Amino acid sequence: MVRLAVQLSICLGLLCCPNLSASAQDVQEKFELAYGDGVHHFFSNQYPQAYAAFSRAIETGYRDPRPFYFRGLVAEMTARDGKPDFQVAATLEFQGGGSTRLVNAALERIQGPIRTSLETVRREVRRQAASADPYNGLVIIDLKTGKPVGEPEDGSAPQSTAPNSKPLVPPGQEQTNPGRVDLPQ
Repeated sequence: MVRLAVQLSICLGLLCCPNLSASAQDVQEKFELAYGDGVHHFFSNQYPQAYAAFSRAIETGYRDPRPFYFRGLVAEMTARDGKPDFQVAATLEFQGGGSTRLVNAALERIQGPIRTSLETVRREVRRQAASADPYNGLVIIDLKTGKPVGEPEDGSAPQSTAPNSKPLVPPGQEQTNPGRVDLPQ
């Protein structure tokens, strides 16, 4: 039943995405087949087959965190360490490689201590990502002065941890009203 549902979703996905190149469609199809097989084997308690299928899904190069999470779960279920796969999956998830909604839906049947350890890793990675760049590459501008917050007094460039940071307000643009952003005429 699960295999039929996966095959049906692949067909619908290919019909809905006709603009993908043939090679991209091949990669997506290989990924979805391998991932679907892995989920089927996982929930059938066929852990060696599930591990192999999730590894095949990962090897396609398709950037989706779900097979990493499930391969980590298989490792945990077979008395191995799944944390490295959990960390890779969480990093992919929070760098935009996968939808958190899809991950949550895929993992909703996983409960108990194993889910708790997986969620602990997800929280750690999310916290590290937020502390590394809390403003997601943006420079915060003081609307009264028009200068980036934390800019040195000597007028030199502010120190930013984010590469290619761009201020929200262009330098030198005067704010006539600090509560309003003046748009170009």
